[in-house]
Amino acid sequence: MAAENNVTQTQMQTSAKPEGNQCQPLTRNDIKAALERVYKAETKPVNVGAIKTRTGIALTFMIIGTILISISMAIKFLAFELNLIIIGILVILIVFLVGFVVSTKDIRAIYRSMSRFKNPNVPAYRKVFNGSMWHTQALVYATLLCVILLGTQSANIIIFNNPLGLLDDDGVTVGGTYKEGTIWLQDVVLGEFYQDDGTGQYYRYVTVEINNTRNYYSKNLKLELQSYFIGTLYDKLSIVLDGPETDVQLLSIKIHDPDDTSIVTYLKLHNENEDKILDQIYRDCLNDIYISDAVGVISKSGMFSQSIEVTVAIYNQGSVRGPETLTVWLYNPIGGEIGELYRGSIKNNGTVKQNDFWISKFKFDVRDEAVFNVKLIIDEKTKDEAEVYSS
Repeated sequence: MAAENNVTQTQMQTSAKPEGNQCQPLTRNDIKAALERVYKAETKPVNVGAIKTRTGIALTFMIIGTILISISMAIKFLAFELNLIIIGILVILIVFLVGFVVSTKDIRAIYRSMSRFKNPNVPAYRKVFNGSMWHTQALVYATLLCVILLGTQSANIIIFNNPLGLLDDDGVTVGGTYKEGTIWLQDVVLGEFYQDDGTGQYYRYVTVEINNTRNYYSKNLKLELQSYFIGTLYDKLSIVLDGPETDVQLLSIKIHDPDDTSIVTYLKLHNENEDKILDQIYRDCLNDIYISDAVGVISKSGMFSQSIEVTVAIYNQGSVRGPETLTVWLYNPIGGEIGELYRGSIKNNGTVKQNDFWISKFKFDVRDEAVFNVKLIIDEKTKDEAEVYSS
């Protein structure tokens, strides 16, 4: 009986054990705990508030960066012709706008999604940040900016250094005008002088170097060379710079004498019936004071002698000369190698101003001499000399 009761009790315990292991209903806390364990194991989530903050900061930096780059590109276009500025700015803004909209599509969607949560502490998967997609869009946006930068710089180089394809027949940029400071006279070198055997006229070679940063040329661009003697125009030469080879010009111009003629070089742009001087270089003569003219005239002629009057004009192109600082000596040859016969000297008794003349006159009797030598002496040194032929 006792054994039978034990068997029955064992069976009851055995049958009751499965009933004790049946699943209990899961509570809300159990589900949250299980999800937290899954989140931590899989993605290490952050809350909605953190994602919203990060996406907002990213958008802010992208907007500021795009605005700064747009402004930089707009300033870059200021170096172009005025008519290109508006077109360039519009193109840049449109391209940047398209690039910004495309590249920030996902991040703006995430920011809007996170804004819908009222509780910022709700956990969220980091997988909402599609890393590969974001990297691709960022790369496309960066490439777009690089292309724009390179394109702008290339256009700048083309316009300033190789404008042949952008010029019309007049050499002016299509729709634009000459830009200040892009072409000027680099140097003017006075070369050797020579004398025409037939006329006795003196000429001087002049080399003009032009700095042309934009390779600008047109039929309205002129190089003008002027020679000045005793402060007045002696000769004038003008050429048109209407071809690409304008950097160096070799010219020849008339001069009175190698030491007493100044050279002025002008770079001009003809505009509306007038010439605008773009640049000029002045090369002074070697002597700042010199004999500008000497003339001998027979005033009285007799059987055995004649009176000669020699007038000598001294031009002072330099500083003011005080009284008795200038001396004019007059000689005349008396036959081959014998030497010269001193005829007299005159000193200035007044001040000779700058760009002014001092006239001295000699009068004496001679027999048959027809050639006289005139010397300008300053501080006991010969400053200039000339020959006088009686007439």
